Amino acid sequence: MTTEIVSPRQTTAAARGIASGASILFAVALFASVASVGVPSDATDAELLAWWQDSGNQTATLVSMFCAITAAISFAAVANHLRTLVSVGSGPHHLARFAHVMATAYTVTLLVTAAVRGVIGYQVKVAGEPVPDVSVLRYSTSLGYTLLDNVTMTTLALSIFTLSLAILKTGVLSRWVAIGGIACAVIITAAITATVGAFAIPLALLWAVGTAIAVWRPAAA
Repeated sequence: MTTEIVSPRQTTAAARGIASGASILFAVALFASVASVGVPSDATDAELLAWWQDSGNQTATLVSMFCAITAAISFAAVANHLRTLVSVGSGPHHLARFAHVMATAYTVTLLVTAAVRGVIGYQVKVAGEPVPDVSVLRYSTSLGYTLLDNVTMTTLALSIFTLSLAILKTGVLSRWVAIGGIACAVIITAAITATVGAFAIPLALLWAVGTAIAVWRPAAA
């Protein structure tokens, strides 16, 4: 009895199109989430309170939250498609399983980050609660940056690395996207070590665009 191996080109155009579109959406949503709001981390108490009392800034935190939620869902869709591809490949399947675990961890941590970024704006704009005192605002700001710069970026780097390594071992997509993903993951990890993980987000966006192209136009089987 033989097992038929399904190549990327044998996957339906719809599946490839959804995964490719999800990868682009992930890049756009992640960029929008980070770019839409910038809570001052080194502001005085008066400056921080004034920032949060601004209605436009409160709305921006809600936009950032929903963009992060969109990015998390989109990444899950991309990771699921890639896992399906590498699971039917000829390489070691334990990489696919570990990549799935790390992708799940990233999705969860990004959703938590989204909640932290939007909780105060939601409470004030939607629930009608007053702006919290400065100590709460400062703690929320610090927690948000800590989650994004360290926890979320670490799980993202591990997700990209394991997915890329699985692609490289199985050959289900073009070699260039696997090597590029590994390089991006290593640089992101270095940035996290230097406590500037958020500054490596453009590399994650680059990986997402490259993945979208590779998924849509897979290498010949």
